[in-house]
Amino acid sequence: MNPDSPDAIREKRKESPHRGNMSTKKRILVLIAMAFSFLAFAKWRNVPLVVPVALQGEKEDALGSLVYRQTMQSVVLAMEYFNLKSSRVRFAPIPLREGQSLGSAINGADGQDFSAVVSGAYTASPSFLSALSTNARLPVISLAHGKEFASAGDLLFRPRPGSGGRALGQLAKRRGLKSYAMVYSWPGTVYTKEFLTDFEEGIGFRPLKLVILGRDLDGRQETLGRIGDDVEGGVMMLPDWFAAVALRELRSLYPFIPVYLSDLALSNRTPYLAGDAAQGVVMASFFPREYGSDHDRFLRFVEETYGAELPPAVLLTGYDTVSLLNEAVRRGGSSKSEDVARTLSEIAAGGDEESAVLDRNGDMRPRTVFLSPSGSEWHLVFSQ
Repeated sequence: MNPDSPDAIREKRKESPHRGNMSTKKRILVLIAMAFSFLAFAKWRNVPLVVPVALQGEKEDALGSLVYRQTMQSVVLAMEYFNLKSSRVRFAPIPLREGQSLGSAINGADGQDFSAVVSGAYTASPSFLSALSTNARLPVISLAHGKEFASAGDLLFRPRPGSGGRALGQLAKRRGLKSYAMVYSWPGTVYTKEFLTDFEEGIGFRPLKLVILGRDLDGRQETLGRIGDDVEGGVMMLPDWFAAVALRELRSLYPFIPVYLSDLALSNRTPYLAGDAAQGVVMASFFPREYGSDHDRFLRFVEETYGAELPPAVLLTGYDTVSLLNEAVRRGGSSKSEDVARTLSEIAAGGDEESAVLDRNGDMRPRTVFLSPSGSEWHLVFSQ
């Protein structure tokens, strides 16, 4: 048939609607397939990245201080807050079982894979933690203070590396303190040695008297009575309940003596139990270096959700701990321990910059704040 003949043209016209319909159907099918592919991709993109974090804390730390247990609690609260903020990451806190060693957790001997470990203040020696984490390529964020933990190149990181003793000693010096008695217990701990040395360096001279109180508090008034009227001030390294009792005894003997506390006493129990004896007491603690609106939102979240009476300085330590992990996961795009470790190490490697999150030792640079009790709470006096 001649393609240009009338009959051929009519045949083409008959076929053209059918062909057009087939083409439209194909396009629809392609669009449907693309839509399903997009939805599948979006669903995959929205699957949260699970970040399992082992929590190694103590039932009761070496000093009997509540602040370290509350700090670990603040880490869990911060994980919940970050989970609510983003659908991309899900932190999964996993407390280690009673009797489960930190070494077995880090080495994966219990069949669990962790992205990182958050360890308490007294779980292990600095050298043990450093070697263990580095060998296993599993980052450990330690809540411990002390220069012994500061080491470049390992996988040990800390949100609050200092004791606050140096800044507190400098404050006492500016206020004109000429002599002081150091009141403490459990002299063999790393924290006690660190705080004592730091305070001495800050104020510029050694204590006139060292007063060691027994844990059972027997004879505490007699012991505190040996301080004498020739001492101008008192410095206490005691956990909250112990500090409150000692404050009451000390102020009954020396009503107007200025008192400086280490942050072992940082809980709302201290001013509540000490009552009027806590008036005028000053403590050095830490806030995030750059305090922002999200810190406020976190504090409000805890208060509105749980009404938890935890001091802001304690809660913000938990926030900084989780924020550091969140940044590592965000930058590295992975929750695998080796990827988190590598990213944290890269952040620490740039620690010479003043604005860096971590210094080269893997420690944060928090801002020192000075707190005094008001009622049953601690309030910011000023910062430096």
